[in-house]
Amino acid sequence: MSQDRPVLTLKRKTSDGSEKKSGPVVIGSKKVIVATPGRVKRKKVVPPPPPPAPIKKETPAETFAREVISPLPKKKVAKKPCGHSPRLMDPDEALMLLAAYWPALVIDGECRLMKVGIREDMFDDIARRELSLSRKRLRRMLKTLTRTDAYHSKIAVGAVRYDTQGLPAGKVTKEEAQ
Repeated sequence: MSQDRPVLTLKRKTSDGSEKKSGPVVIGSKKVIVATPGRVKRKKVVPPPPPPAPIKKETPAETFAREVISPLPKKKVAKKPCGHSPRLMDPDEALMLLAAYWPALVIDGECRLMKVGIREDMFDDIARRELSLSRKRLRRMLKTLTRTDAYHSKIAVGAVRYDTQGLPAGKVTKEEAQ
């Protein structure tokens, strides 16, 4: 009986007429995977780059006008660190802030030596006068001002310290001067 019927096969005929020899692959008891040829991948066509523009020769007058009359634009230079912590203010900004709220502590654009514990006095003054200065900003201002070289150069044994009103409130001791 098998001779009367054609034999069914999964082998495909190729364009040249021969049959492929790859057949079904049996994995396990129920899965059958048929290996078929994959799609043909086509390469993307990349257009050729445009030809370079012709180079124009400059006359001496054009060179002079380009270099001297209209100089090249300046390149942006990265900011150099200003030498202080990002948690500190700019010293000029801190000095202006001190002069705005406590002008008696600033003379000739320089900060006077401040008494020990002036921060608490300033906190009390802010609450009493209802100033719009936060505690955090005040701490940053004081840190910035007291860490400058100009402030440290004023610290000497016997130098006078001042309070928020500009009145003498103590002197620098030996331990503080070191």
